[in-house]
Amino acid sequence: MISEFVFIDKTLAYALKNEKIDLPDYMLLMKKITAMTKMYFDIHINFLRKYSGGNSLNMDFGSIRAWVDCQEEQVLAAYEMGISWIKININNAVSDNAVNELMKVLTLAAGFKMKITLGCMDITENIEEFQNEKLLNILNSFKISGLIVHDGESRLDPISTYMKLLEIKKAVPVKLEYGGKNGLGLATGNTLGAVKSGIGTMSVSIGGIGGFPAYEEVAMGISRLLKIPVDIPRNIAVCCKELLEYIRIEIPKTKPIIGANIFAHESGIHVDGIYKRSELYEPFAPEEVGLSRKIVIGKHSGKAAIEHKIQELNINVKPYCIKTLLEKVRSLAIKQKTAVGDEQLLRLIEEVAVCNG
Repeated sequence: MISEFVFIDKTLAYALKNEKIDLPDYMLLMKKITAMTKMYFDIHINFLRKYSGGNSLNMDFGSIRAWVDCQEEQVLAAYEMGISWIKININNAVSDNAVNELMKVLTLAAGFKMKITLGCMDITENIEEFQNEKLLNILNSFKISGLIVHDGESRLDPISTYMKLLEIKKAVPVKLEYGGKNGLGLATGNTLGAVKSGIGTMSVSIGGIGGFPAYEEVAMGISRLLKIPVDIPRNIAVCCKELLEYIRIEIPKTKPIIGANIFAHESGIHVDGIYKRSELYEPFAPEEVGLSRKIVIGKHSGKAAIEHKIQELNINVKPYCIKTLLEKVRSLAIKQKTAVGDEQLLRLIEEVAVCNG
């Protein structure tokens, strides 16, 4: 069983690339995310140099993995800024010249005792690409902490991801890191397939922005579906909402795990069941992610829903008024083609009270 998961955040790199934030905001939000959960952040060395002028930012780089091209001067720049973990991108098919340049870069980074991750290998390539003599020589010659395997074109499903990664793990002598995309809506499922294969390092983003696997979905999936212990913030929904609002991204109210209305219930029998045995209707308690259950009053609401809503609002309504109130609620909901809000319900209660003396 995986003892510790390493999440590589893509949220802020996406926001930085798309000019939703600048680097100072990046640093601020990075601190907010690490206050929520343990996370590491990919950021290109050029962004860091542009902001700092090549000097140290006078901060802790322990959570940053600097993305560098295969260039010695970029590795040197990262080292001089106090960065200890770098990611070097390589191609699947490497020419002799490219291999020679990579060996120089790796030798320099190794001399600085930097942690090195190589990426990205396409998961859909034939296994022979991972058994390439040049690649294996590199992996065996240097202390490489990980090799990133990604499905950037979203070609696989969770089962094929699981099977392919098992095969790749046998072919290479280093730990794998998985990077998925959501082209076919399978980013979370594929990442869970990667975890099932034994991979503990994966790229994610808050809310799944940028088409990356959604951190909150992956974390809950690991905990609830795979039954593997993983730390999940109790206020994860609130934290994710605040972070995404900062970069001007609105969370859909029905977004899995963190959407404001995912615990909203309307139909009468359904509402009654929720209060009797919530586990039959909800995969987890709303309190686990910092949300609360909502009773939505609308055209499908029954007596139980009305009674629970009245109790929630702490209002006394005569039992013989409930039937009339329910009729008015349904009529209004049908007329306005949407649920009845709390203020509207209070006005209807007043009308019913007046009518019934």
